Amino acid sequence: MFMKIKIFYFTVTLLIISACQNGAKPFSATLDLKQILKKGKLTVLTENSSMSFFEYRDKKLGFEYEILDSFARTLHVKLEIKVVENSADFPRLLANGEGDIVAQNLAITLSNKKLMHFSEPYYYTHQVIVQRKLADSLLIKDATALGGKQVYVRKRSSFDIRLAHLSDEIGVKILTKYPSNPTSNEDLIEMVSSGKIDYTIANENLARISNELHPNLFISTIVSSKQKIGFGLRPNSVDLTKKLNSFLLSYCKSDSYKNLKKR
Repeated sequence: MFMKIKIFYFTVTLLIISACQNGAKPFSATLDLKQILKKGKLTVLTENSSMSFFEYRDKKLGFEYEILDSFARTLHVKLEIKVVENSADFPRLLANGEGDIVAQNLAITLSNKKLMHFSEPYYYTHQVIVQRKLADSLLIKDATALGGKQVYVRKRSSFDIRLAHLSDEIGVKILTKYPSNPTSNEDLIEMVSSGKIDYTIANENLARISNELHPNLFISTIVSSKQKIGFGLRPNSVDLTKKLNSFLLSYCKSDSYKNLKKR
């Protein structure tokens, strides 16, 4: 009997170690729709960016913020926003129950699905090279020309993974670089505009908004297939996921959503 108990605990330990090595996160929090309705508050983990959330003249704005604000209103609960500075913290904060939904303009990729569950997509986009406008002959207009170039992205992001795959596809090493400090995609785009770096990769929807602020950028070179964008949730938030998916399926057909996309 004692030997069986030892074997059981040894097996459990191996499973936990294996999960951690594969990037999986233990979801300790069990908060779901019932608990959210009871406390009267939906907490969103997000970043400070044009696509996700920002404040302008004391007004809260952002594409993802406005979608989730509408969702919270249908639940008749308050929407609480928590801005996360380091993107690597999102999975841990979600797993610990410090937020209910992640709004980070995230692509629904296999690697991201190891970190969290996802809602139905509310947007489709693709990844593009962000570079400064130069003489036409100097612009990268084909992804294969990235070979040998230094491209800055956040480590372990979907852009990092895409560059690794692209480098293998073209048979030439792309010199992927990582910022030394926690940096948002929007920060990297600004660094390209200011000349601090030459290239980064971003989702086209964010790159397009940033291009309005930085007209010296060229963002037309696509480096990925079309990708789904969704909100991150805990796998055990089953009822919240169902409610959000039902809302998104209806909202994405509404005039409110169409007008939001035009802004």
